This record gives sequence, structure tokens and C-alpha cells, in this order.
Amino acid sequence: MDYLAEHFDMRIGEVSAEQVKMQLGSAVPVDAMPVLAVQGQDTRTGLPKQIELSATHVRKALQSPIEQMLSGLRRVLDATPAEVAGDLVNNGLVVTGGAALLQGLPERLEHDLGLPVRRAAEPDLSVVDGAGRCAENINRVRRLLLIEPAF
Repeated sequence: MDYLAEHFDMRIGEVSAEQVKMQLGSAVPVDAMPVLAVQGQDTRTGLPKQIELSATHVRKALQSPIEQMLSGLRRVLDATPAEVAGDLVNNGLVVTGGAALLQGLPERLEHDLGLPVRRAAEPDLSVVDGAGRCAENINRVRRLLLIEPAF
């Protein structure tokens, strides 16, 4: 959304931004150059405005959030014990949540991190599924997190 304000003097809502991201967004360059008409508000005049956005514009807009994600992942990997790091080399990372639906994200992460990366089967449901499993096994989770003694 900041990208549109900075480059097009236009503001759109969160729902519109999510639709644009899902339709045109990619973490890697794509061969096709789809374009989408996007309506919003001109930041200078306050009047309604429509522009044509390309997949290239959306990819550029997503670069900063993707770089932040990569930076966070690198910090976590740097602090990862050697045994877990070995498992990651062998088994890779699994991306979950809504961001995992971004076209090319697993490939971008794999390229930048040097680890195998795959998308969860149902990435948008996996967080809810995991929370449900934790709730079903709350005593095991407490011991895992050292909230309760393991004896």
C-alpha cells in the first residue's frame, strides 16, 4: 500500500491490497505480464482514481516485506542448534500461513537460504490446524514449553 502512495499517489484499502497481491503478486520474476485495473483514492486530490498495475509493480512492492521475512529467517537459522540445522538441510523448511500462497515464495526462500523449501498442503489452514492440535494436547505443549515440570 505504501508503494502505491509513493509511486502512484494513490491509496487503497487492505482488502483491495490483498486481492492485488493474490492476483498479481510473486516473489520471483514471472514470464507473463498480467495487468490489473485498481481503484482507489488519489492522495493529492482525495478523488477516486484508477490505475493499471502490472505484476512487476506488485513484485517490487513486495520486495521489502520479503527481505524482512528473509532477515528474520536468517536470524532464526543462525540461532538454530546444529542437530536441528542438520534436519533442515535434509528435510527443508515448510512455509505456512497466507503468505505461503504467494507465487514463487518457496523458490525464492530456497534460492536465498540455500535450503529445500516447500509449501504446506493447505498453508492457509495449517496455522489453525496447528493451534487446534496444541489445544488437544495442551499438557504435552506445556511440558514442551517448560511451563510445567516434565515429571
